[in-house]
Amino acid sequence: MRGYPFSTWCRGEATRWGGDTVMPYAADVAVEFAGVCVTPGDYAFADPSGAVIIPAGSLTGVLDAARQIEAEEARAGERILAEDLPPLGRP
Repeated sequence: MRGYPFSTWCRGEATRWGGDTVMPYAADVAVEFAGVCVTPGDYAFADPSGAVIIPAGSLTGVLDAARQIEAEEARAGERILAEDLPPLGRP
């Protein structure tokens, strides 16, 4: 599925109902998956570790928080690199 130009997730088994023709039941409606409600306009972020749904109204806040965390981690990395640590195996 990774070779296709669209995202696909499946939980459990997928059946091939209807043969080679698939007829959508509904579009642009809220759905619930594993206890998470996804509404039209929400954002999905997924990588090999997992996936998260970001409500459309929360996207700006989530991105701002992510940028802040990224900056804090960069500063922490700089502090670690600046420390004068003894070589490994020596006190």
